[in-house]
Amino acid sequence: MKQAEETKDITLLQSCQDTEGEVLDDDVRVEIRLEVLSKNGHKTLSLERVITYSQYQHGIISLLRDWEALLLEASREVPKDFHTDVEAPAYIDLSE
Repeated sequence: MKQAEETKDITLLQSCQDTEGEVLDDDVRVEIRLEVLSKNGHKTLSLERVITYSQYQHGIISLLRDWEALLLEASREVPKDFHTDVEAPAYIDLSE
């Protein structure tokens, strides 16, 4: 919590406290960050999780599933809402 307050990291702080500000437990926390950057450096995707060490295996599996879904969604072509809409490219091209 001290590190979260010093760096103003809301995600880390929320993982240590409940909605009323009480400390959840004394279990060690693990922070996992995944990020991909486009080759031209203009776009990035990232995913961050803070999980308890005792649940890290389940947390990592969940994180990887969410990461795969995020990559699929962000790298697909944007479908037209109406036939007169212009083509929209994917947010990030992973084949660059």
